[in-house]
Amino acid sequence: MFAACLLMPEKQLKKDIFKRKFNFTLIDEVSRKYQVSATATMLRFIALDHYPLMLVCSKAGKLKWFRYSEDFRFHWLNLEIGNGIPINTCAGEYFEDGRKYNGTTETVFAEDWFKINHNYERRQVFNEYCIYQDSLNQVISLIWE
Repeated sequence: MFAACLLMPEKQLKKDIFKRKFNFTLIDEVSRKYQVSATATMLRFIALDHYPLMLVCSKAGKLKWFRYSEDFRFHWLNLEIGNGIPINTCAGEYFEDGRKYNGTTETVFAEDWFKINHNYERRQVFNEYCIYQDSLNQVISLIWE
């Protein structure tokens, strides 16, 4: 985190993203500008809490870790660390049958990833963008509304 803060200063980063709609292209643009990984950029965005985001890391089909911004509405995943990734998600499809959505943002539903408190939340639509790390048998999923 120290390195991310040093390489992507808050004041400058906030200027870069001011009044910009969130999508993965923004992550890609910022990571290239500051010459840092997309994962470091996503974690920095979460720390700044400028957009409601969740980042989920899964390895070998199981939840490894997750982070979310304070303003992200759903703080609880349907699973716990070490449990299998839901198959109705982009990450889950990768571990189930090797399917990849390279460079595209896909639609998922709240009930696929999150614990639901109210019935009307089940079909809430989210975006999922995956970074596939085949050599590590790992997927980093970025989720946002």
